[in-house]
Formats: sequence, C-alpha cells, structure tokens
Amino acid sequence: MKQAQFGFTSEGDLRSRLADIIRETPNYTQALFHILGDCWANEQIKAIRDVIKEYFPDSVVTGSASWGNMVDGKIQIGNIAICCTLFESPTAKLEVMTAPLQTGQAADEARRLVAAVNERPWVKGVEILLMNKGESVVEFCAEMSKLPQDIVVFGGESHFAHADDAPQYVVSDEGECIHWGVSFVLYGGDDLHLTTHLVRGWKPLGFEMKATKYTSNILQEVDGQPAHDLYYKYLHIENDDSFFNNVLEFPFLFSWEESTVLRMPVACLDDGSMVLAAAVPDNATMRI
Repeated sequence: MKQAQFGFTSEGDLRSRLADIIRETPNYTQALFHILGDCWANEQIKAIRDVIKEYFPDSVVTGSASWGNMVDGKIQIGNIAICCTLFESPTAKLEVMTAPLQTGQAADEARRLVAAVNERPWVKGVEILLMNKGESVVEFCAEMSKLPQDIVVFGGESHFAHADDAPQYVVSDEGECIHWGVSFVLYGGDDLHLTTHLVRGWKPLGFEMKATKYTSNILQEVDGQPAHDLYYKYLHIENDDSFFNNVLEFPFLFSWEESTVLRMPVACLDDGSMVLAAAVPDNATMRI
C-alpha cells in the first residue's frame, strides 16, 4: 500500500501529480481518493473527480468538508487537499456507499450499511464520513455496533457549526457535494490488516455535573446556570470572537451507562448557551 497527499492548485498540476503516481506505482490494483476542502467548491470538486477518473477509471472517490487540511506537515487553509491511497495486493477490494440524509435518517443508513456488510464477506473495515446537523448520533452508533465484531470501524464527522455559512458536505463517488449525508468506504483483501486505536488525549477536570437545559446540540444550562458561566468561572474564557480557539482544549465529556463521548463547544450565543458539535446525550453526566 502506498499513499500520496497534495494540495490542489490547478488542473494542470493535478494531471501532473496523477501521472507521477501512476509512473511510481504502475502495478496498483485498487485506488482510493479522498477530496477534502474547506470552501464551497461543488463544481471544482466534481471537476477534480472527473480528472481522477481519467487517470484511475476504477478508483473509488469520496471526501468531505475539512477545515485546516494537513499537507506536507503544514496546515493548508482555504485549499482543497487530495489524498490518494494505492493498494498493490491482487485481492484488495474497495466500495463506497454514499447517501443523502434527512432528519432522523442517520440510523436508517447505518442499518443499511450493516445489511450490506453482512452480504459482503470480504469486508474487513468501514470508514465513516458523516455530515451531521446537530443531531444525536447515539442511535446511529448503536446501529453501527451491530456490525460483526471483527469489522474495524473508523472515520469522523464533517462539521462546521462554528460558522453558519461555512461548507458542510460529504463527497459522493460521482463528485457531488451532498450537503447533508453520509459516506461509507468498505475495505477488504485477503492480506489487508487493520487496527484502530482510541486516543482521547484529554483528562477529566473538576466534578460531575448535569445538563439541566438543552435542545438538541444547544446546551443552555449546566446545573441550573448558563453554560458559559462554567467556562468563565473555571477557565476565564470570555464569550467573544476568540471563544472557539480558546475552548479547543476543553471539550465536554459526557458519560452514561458504559458509553462516553466528547462534545466540543463550537460557538457561544449571546445568552451564554453553547452550540456543541452534536446533540447533548440524554441522561448523561458531564465534566470538562
């Protein structure tokens, strides 16, 4: 397996890079491309996909909105990044499933994915790219947990809630930007080995609290007080233009039964309510 990542600058540069990739790895058997962008670029992304298909006709294409792509160890702001993964084993197999969503449909797509995997014994791993509009993903994850235990699951969420006009989409194999949807990439191969590691990177601070007032992903009160009061009292984080950057290191940790999730505040409203990256879990305790 080989991988190449680069920023998109022009069609000519894209063609040159794709030609170089083919020249360096002529005996590839499967090709996977991720197109990641932080701008509204529906037509541009479709054009990039079409060029990729010229050079790699049988390739699988997916991607999503992504803020601050890493290319050559540096953050590329205001750019489109392309990641190419080439498989060299003759048994390697890839498939992508992308679907638009409506309110409450994420769990339905997870059920469809589980059924598809059960019909494809070659699948060893599933990558998820989910465009979520503040809905709870608890039911979605519960359905995903019905996958066979030997299937490795990984991925992330395309999310730009800290700016109402920021791009939010997943990319289909046809190069269409679906502004509310989910994309699953199925990985397989006789000699493909996958492993995942949960790296949370945070330690809980302070005592347990309860979300006493919230609506979907809008956290209004914690222990009966405006949510922002908590950040100001203990961390002296103001409700100003620097709020998002200042809270990046201090997400909420929600716990219930045997589950835990991190929820990042991505914006703070005038009344002290916080916009979280996804819905507040019901009946959960929380800590910074």
